[in-house]
Amino acid sequence: MTSNLFFLKKYALYFVLLFVSFACSTSDDGEEITQVNKTLVSHEEKSSFTESEINVLALLGGLGEVAPLIQSGFTSYNVQYNTTDKDGKTIIASGVVAFPTVEDQIDWVILSRGTILADSEAPSVSTLPSYEIGAALGFAIVVPDLVGFGSTADYPQYYFIKDKTGEQTNDLLKAAQELASELNITTTQRAFITGYSQGGYSSLAATEYIEKNNPDLEVLAILSGAGGYNLLRVMEEVLQQESYDSPSFLALITQTYYTHYGWDLNTYPIFHENITNIDQLLNGSYSTSELNTLLPMKLSELFHEDFLTSMNNKDTSHPMYQHLMENSVHTISSNSPFYLYHSPNDEIIPPVTSEETHSLLQQNNNTSTYKLIDGESHSDAAVSMLVEAFGDMTTVLNQ
Repeated sequence: MTSNLFFLKKYALYFVLLFVSFACSTSDDGEEITQVNKTLVSHEEKSSFTESEINVLALLGGLGEVAPLIQSGFTSYNVQYNTTDKDGKTIIASGVVAFPTVEDQIDWVILSRGTILADSEAPSVSTLPSYEIGAALGFAIVVPDLVGFGSTADYPQYYFIKDKTGEQTNDLLKAAQELASELNITTTQRAFITGYSQGGYSSLAATEYIEKNNPDLEVLAILSGAGGYNLLRVMEEVLQQESYDSPSFLALITQTYYTHYGWDLNTYPIFHENITNIDQLLNGSYSTSELNTLLPMKLSELFHEDFLTSMNNKDTSHPMYQHLMENSVHTISSNSPFYLYHSPNDEIIPPVTSEETHSLLQQNNNTSTYKLIDGESHSDAAVSMLVEAFGDMTTVLNQ
């Protein structure tokens, strides 16, 4: 799964050089301001860029398609806010909020990140501008780290946990609204909800939670790319293969569900007997690509034989089967339009799962559009999804 919606790794050197060049625009040691709001705990300026600087970033980053969409510079903030852990205890989570340098009333974009493993890849930790560049398109951007990163790095990820994903996202939005008020920035009560890969899943989970718990917010549209919405179907498709290109994804979701819910490993083992250090491998020290080289791609060497048998036989009594089913988001409904995007060349998330989700959305009387996008791989399609999504946002706003 991709770890960045905006930038591909092959352009990282350009961004390092540009970051050094623009260091005078970035607050590295800005004063942290403690707030007295209900959800917002604190904020600290992360970076600030002019419109011309963002244009250079986009062009040198290989994002020429995005450059024409740029409308302004932006300022981003690392934000800490109150949410709850899996036991309902209040914890302080983190994320990034960014505002464009325009004086008009601003709509929100809730932009969920893709899969990450390394602590250094968290949106609030990364020194390079990434998701927050969406603010240069004229929107107020909200990007949760999600539990397991940033201020909650000591926690295990709540990876593909539907209710916690939705809650954390909604709580950061509330904190962002409080921050906008603190900064005297005028925003609307309208939002687009979008993301790619894990972020595509998160966008549907967030929509379901927000529409139940934040009725004052008008959701303009949900724009989701390659999200693996029906988790059981994804697992079914993946386990039909002998090998899988991203074993880190499979290791993360299975270990997350065991850690989050817990079950008897003697009765329901997960990993192959030769894999004895999964906690260390998933402790935030390795990136997704690094972990993919440390784990076997052959599924019979990654998972225990009993696990593979249960999943392939659709054993409904297996806790992994049950938790995949309860955390799936493909049955969601909304009065807002859905836009689903997927590359036919995706080797990580089977495109058929997006096709089936689109069909089910329509059967349940939702307005849904499904678009095939360019991309030679799962990660390569991220930029195409970005361009399509922001184009569709413009269409929605002009209707």
